[in-house]
Amino acid sequence: MKKLFINISLIILVVLPFEIIQFTDYKYTNTRVHASSERRINTYGTTIARKSEYIKRSIKESSANDIGSIAYKMNELEYNYKLPYSWGGDIRDFQKGFDCTGFVHGIMYYKGYDTFLKRFNTHSLYKKLLQDRNFQLVYKSDINSIQEFELTSLKLGDIVMWPSGIMDAKNLPTDNIFGHIGIVSKFIDGVPYITHSVRSDAYNNIDIFPNKGDGINTLKAKTFISLKQRGVLAIFREKVEL
Repeated sequence: MKKLFINISLIILVVLPFEIIQFTDYKYTNTRVHASSERRINTYGTTIARKSEYIKRSIKESSANDIGSIAYKMNELEYNYKLPYSWGGDIRDFQKGFDCTGFVHGIMYYKGYDTFLKRFNTHSLYKKLLQDRNFQLVYKSDINSIQEFELTSLKLGDIVMWPSGIMDAKNLPTDNIFGHIGIVSKFIDGVPYITHSVRSDAYNNIDIFPNKGDGINTLKAKTFISLKQRGVLAIFREKVEL
C-alpha cells in the first residue's frame, strides 16, 4: 500500500507541472486570440469589409461594367461610404481608406482580375499592366512632355497614370518621386472626366461632386493631367472581346 502511494505521488509530481504549464499557456493563447478577434471585429475588420462592400455595391449599381463607370459610381455613393485618402490603403490592409493605386486595383480585382489583389504602387502597377494581356498601352509620353497627347483619344475606362520610377524620377522638378493614377470615368457633353483618390484640398473646388475633403474625386481629364504632370504619362486601355 505504501509503495502504491509513493508511485501515485511520483506520477502527480511529474505530471502536475506540465498540466499547469499547458493550462496557463492555453489561457494565455485563448486570451490573445480573443483580443485579436475583438480588435479586428470592432475596428480593423469592419474597415476592410466596408471598403470591399463599397466596391461591390458600386459594381452592382453602375450603369456599365467597365472600370470607369464603377469608379464614377463609387464617387456617387461616397456620401454613404466616406473613406478618406490613406497612403498605402487598399482592399486588404487595415488603413481607413484608399490611396490612388489601392482605389484602382481594388476595382479591377472585384471586376474579376484576380491577379490585382496584391498591393501595388504606381510603378509596380505600371509594370503589371504591361504584362497583362487584358490591357494595352495606348499612350506613353516622353519625360515631362505631353504636347502630342490628344484628349479626344481617351475612352471610358482608360487608366491614366504617372508611373514614377521608370527612368524619370531624377528628372522631376521636385523631390516628390511618387506617381499618381486615375480612371476615365465619364463623358459629359463629350468632355472626358477622371475619377481618382487624392489627399488635397486643392481639388475641392474642381470636384463635380458636392462631397468635399480628401478621398474620391472626379474632375475634367484636362485639369487632372495638367495638375498631375510627374514625368512619364502612360495610358492603358482594357481590351474588349468582340
